[in-house]
Amino acid sequence: MGFNNTDQKFALTTITNMGTGTLNMSGNWDENSKSATVCGELTNPVSKNSITDKQIVSFVDKDTILIESFDQEGGHKEKKTVQYKLIRKK
Repeated sequence: MGFNNTDQKFALTTITNMGTGTLNMSGNWDENSKSATVCGELTNPVSKNSITDKQIVSFVDKDTILIESFDQEGGHKEKKTVQYKLIRKK
């Protein structure tokens, strides 16, 4: 994840190990919540349908980052698919 000076947005790129695809996301910073919300699309490796993905990267404090991922495919409702909590050891 990094900041793109060209479009003034946060950018995130991941490589999926299941479908060997890539996911490029971009979005904005929210100063009030100390978080970046980034969105993008990837292909479901099984159905070949497009999945809309949203990730909220929150900087909880100086030692904690919370990453929440939400997916939406087809006409289905958006669902939370994974959450990572990164804590710096002291």
